[in-house]
Amino acid sequence: MKLLTSVAMLGLVQVMLANEGATNVTNSNSQNSHSFLDAIMEKSSLPKQDSQNIASPTAISPLKQFGPPALINPNIALGYYLENQFDRTNRASYYNVLDPINNSPDIFHFSAGYFGYGDYESVLLRTREDNAYAVLNAHRSNANEYKDGNSQKIKFGYDRVGANFVLGYVFNPLNEIKFSFLYDDIDDDKQPHHTMDAIKTQRYVSRLNYRLGLENLANTLNFDLAYIDLSRQADNYSLRQNNGMKMKMKVDRKIFDSGLKYDISFLDFHNLFGVGYKHDKHIAKRYGKAPNADEFSFNGYRFPGVKIDQISLYDTISYSINSQNELSLGVEYDYNKAKIEHLNDAIKMGQKTITPHDIWKSHYGDSFNGSVKKDALSIAAKYKYTPNHNQSYTISLESLERIPSNEERFVSLSSPNNNAKGQGWASNPNLNPERRNRLKAQISFKDDNFIRYMESKYDQNAWSVGATLVADRADDFIILDRARGQEGTNRADKSGDVISRNIDATLYSASLNASYNFLEKFGLKGSLYYNYGENRSDDRPLYQIAPLEAIINLDYSDYVSFGRYSIGLVTRAVASQNRGDFDSKTGLGIDRKVSGFAIYDIYGSLAFSENFGLKFGVNNILDKEYAEYISGAHVEVVTPTNVVHAPGRNFYITLNGKF
Repeated sequence: MKLLTSVAMLGLVQVMLANEGATNVTNSNSQNSHSFLDAIMEKSSLPKQDSQNIASPTAISPLKQFGPPALINPNIALGYYLENQFDRTNRASYYNVLDPINNSPDIFHFSAGYFGYGDYESVLLRTREDNAYAVLNAHRSNANEYKDGNSQKIKFGYDRVGANFVLGYVFNPLNEIKFSFLYDDIDDDKQPHHTMDAIKTQRYVSRLNYRLGLENLANTLNFDLAYIDLSRQADNYSLRQNNGMKMKMKVDRKIFDSGLKYDISFLDFHNLFGVGYKHDKHIAKRYGKAPNADEFSFNGYRFPGVKIDQISLYDTISYSINSQNELSLGVEYDYNKAKIEHLNDAIKMGQKTITPHDIWKSHYGDSFNGSVKKDALSIAAKYKYTPNHNQSYTISLESLERIPSNEERFVSLSSPNNNAKGQGWASNPNLNPERRNRLKAQISFKDDNFIRYMESKYDQNAWSVGATLVADRADDFIILDRARGQEGTNRADKSGDVISRNIDATLYSASLNASYNFLEKFGLKGSLYYNYGENRSDDRPLYQIAPLEAIINLDYSDYVSFGRYSIGLVTRAVASQNRGDFDSKTGLGIDRKVSGFAIYDIYGSLAFSENFGLKFGVNNILDKEYAEYISGAHVEVVTPTNVVHAPGRNFYITLNGKF
């Protein structure tokens, strides 16, 4: 498993903790600018190697991922935009003039904002004295119901508090130790598209890193330890009226992750070798109470005590042919052993009892002894051509193999009502690892005067263009589906319950972005995204494939006597997705047909001194009624009960400052 050697490990936690068994890859509130946290890690004057495990299977992920929102780490805490799973517009990425305030080395920073349907506050302290440094952050979010573009109230909302810190000490240029801790608590996360609400989510993340060797990674050993504790509770009665059967779910997951990686440079070669060990313990129980019952009774395992041990070995060697050409080869081997602790626990369902073993056997036919071993081998080759400092061309050939997640293998829920059809969920413990054979090409080139968006040398007109293409032919691709007696399942099982399968699939993803700075004070940038997914085994589209999307920003910025300001206009246009998985009789039925849309935002910022600034804007200025094609993911919703629209016209303002 790839090891991270900076506080960016907190980002990896999003992958490890996104839910009871899957991941959450998208954090729409990341900052683009170089932060103080990055700066305090850059203490060596020697050039730093671009060291990465190019064969890491973490580059691929499940098709649809469920779980709580991304963690708020110190790098994004000051520029965070209130999270809403039903609106994928990335407003945290809009240009503003407050970065010098947020990224300054001053000790105390704060941010407070009102976002139309909620508020967010954050304080951050960071300091460095001699060889010691520290970063401490606390934040609070509150989101409430809002009106969509048709003035309909959406029963949305949550309360969230969190805290995190990074402590480090540099003994000498060859020795450094860092400790990171993150706490996240989300209460009353309302789910208007589902029958249950996430009442309580708590995440604790601790991580220790020790570096032996120079930071330029010429001859450097890094050792990592991480411990992650996740607990969740959900029910269908605390935040809504329910006169029928009451249900609740309790989840507990603990992950211990460790690793050692060694970087060494010799002649024109750089070699990265690593070994990792992860232990994952995961249990989730469901309880029910009929209207005439006195108390809740246990009626099912979502995860029946899953224990996983995984060992990973990887190596990437890079060869600098010359100053313009570099070739890298990488390999990773993962060995995963899983054991079910409660395989034969009897669960009372009305007048009969059932076990997780019974559930899996009824859906897949073969008996499962509660233990499964899987291994995966990933290989990759990467060629990078950099003719000059303004151009870069990269092409990668990858064959990455991903071991299925807990959610894809170990869910064992029968229907809470014996007479109900299609309400159970039994994923397949014997799924094959997913093999993704990919071609990935990336290009970027820019004008000599281009520094970054809205910043050029000598205030000259300047431009930048970049593009990415990924073509993926997948074998044993893992999907969720409905039991209809498919190949690899019990042919007699026509229950319609949620199952998981291996199929063959084809996926394409392409993006194009361009930026242009002109007339000293103006900037224009645009992005275009396209995705395609096909289930070749069943000759039907894959589910939850994002439609064609285009984003165009126009910005203006200038200095005034009291500081600096900016004003911008953006349009986000999203096409309708006609290729989907809309019918549970022929597929999973997770997709919902929604219209394409175009929305417009106006936004601005004002730094009225070196210490204080404002960000403000009007979102969806035409009060457009729209809904995202990609459905909400805070809980495992495979059949959304309704389409949830994004907010209508709303105003936001934030105050940022430092002392």
